[in-house]
Amino acid sequence: MSTRHVFKLLVLFLVAIPNIECSNNKNIDIERTLTVLLSPHILQHTNYVIVIPNAGCGGCIDSAVKFVTSNIDRFDNIQVIFTGHIDKKLLKLRLGQAFLERENVSIDEEEIFMSQDINTSYPHVIKLKNGKVLQIREMNTEMKFKEALLRN
Repeated sequence: MSTRHVFKLLVLFLVAIPNIECSNNKNIDIERTLTVLLSPHILQHTNYVIVIPNAGCGGCIDSAVKFVTSNIDRFDNIQVIFTGHIDKKLLKLRLGQAFLERENVSIDEEEIFMSQDINTSYPHVIKLKNGKVLQIREMNTEMKFKEALLRN
């Protein structure tokens, strides 16, 4: 193996390891946040968490809201969390009191998700298994939500 190949492998190794570590740390931070917002029982029985910010990509947020309001009854293993400077009165007018009182809908009043290393200008789907984060996906269209949730 030439010196050039060894050097390339070393650089690849040095770049990959920190990214894996950052990803694991991000997952751990998200798991901690979820344990603050959701009870352990709910967390253990949840496969997906949809985090919807109040501000950011307007069309993306509208798609997320439309998707969850239209499909909330189709999935029993989903939690929806609204985050980011939320005016509860406006949210209640937009979604209705009954929707906000659902067991699988939460408001991140402390804006915990806003402090995480997650781009909060887009909605996210967090895939869980036994309360552990498996995947975090940024969502920007209703089609992506359907893809993420309908494929297990």
